[in-house]
Amino acid sequence: MRKSTGMSGVKIGVWLLADQPARTVAARARLAESVGLDFVGITDGQMIWRDVWVCLTAAGLATERVMLGPWVTHPITRHPTATASARCTLDELPGGPAFLGIAAGDD
Repeated sequence: MRKSTGMSGVKIGVWLLADQPARTVAARARLAESVGLDFVGITDGQMIWRDVWVCLTAAGLATERVMLGPWVTHPITRHPTATASARCTLDELPGGPAFLGIAAGDD
């Protein structure tokens, strides 16, 4: 079970593009975890890259402790209730917790 890194102190992470197959993105997340990073964010660019939630799920199954979440998702192109459900479901994978970056987005 993934241990929570908590909310205190400085956390260092990485931002990944979903520009490769989900397995490759998951391998990148696993690498980030193996070098000691605390979180992995994956860009939500549904018009130009692979689906952020599929990639986050693959990353969640490939890692044990890093926090995962979209970096960032857009509340107009992704309905807030669907985003909330996806984020809560991501918490159910081995480890959690997930984070949610929400803003105007990349594309």
